[in-house]
Amino acid sequence: MSAEDAGGTAVAADTGAAADSGAGEVAAPEAAAPATETLLSSAEGTATDEGGAADANATVPKAPESYADFTFGEGVNADAEVLEAFKGTAKEFDLSQEQAQRVADMGGQLVEKAVQSVIQQQAAEIDKWGTDFKAEQGSDEITARALRSVNAHLSPETVEMINKTGIGNFGPFIKDLAKLDALTQEDQSVGGSSPGGELDPAKVLFPGFK
Repeated sequence: MSAEDAGGTAVAADTGAAADSGAGEVAAPEAAAPATETLLSSAEGTATDEGGAADANATVPKAPESYADFTFGEGVNADAEVLEAFKGTAKEFDLSQEQAQRVADMGGQLVEKAVQSVIQQQAAEIDKWGTDFKAEQGSDEITARALRSVNAHLSPETVEMINKTGIGNFGPFIKDLAKLDALTQEDQSVGGSSPGGELDPAKVLFPGFK
């Protein structure tokens, strides 16, 4: 055997030995980690020309799962059914709690203005009753008789209601009170009592009253 053959055999032997001696030390390939389900597992990349940044304009719902109760301004109490309908509309338009409350505030202001408008219209109508009655009568005689009737026959509670409702300016009501005063004065001039007994103001004002 030549020297080269002997050397080659020796190298081969050494190589084989090295392989045998290191066989137990060779690391096995690592197994791939199983895919983990995360909150973002369903996301899809939306690469952009600027380098794959996600779409910044993605729509995010603003409406909460359920709204807290809203306020509609001082003195405005929303009916439960109306309140639920408002919440449904706010949800439909995807309004946040704050945005929906701003709409509610505006609604409360509109309601307040509408109520004030009605009150002003009623006050103007009551004033017109008084103005028209004065122009019709041309004197305060009927009014004076009505006042005398009020002071003589009506309770404080009734007088309070007359003032609250404004009916004290209503011409036909003033005339009826004046009629009661006239009948009372006639009764007193005859002898202080009516033919049928004590005069009943309710029957004078309302003949059909039982």
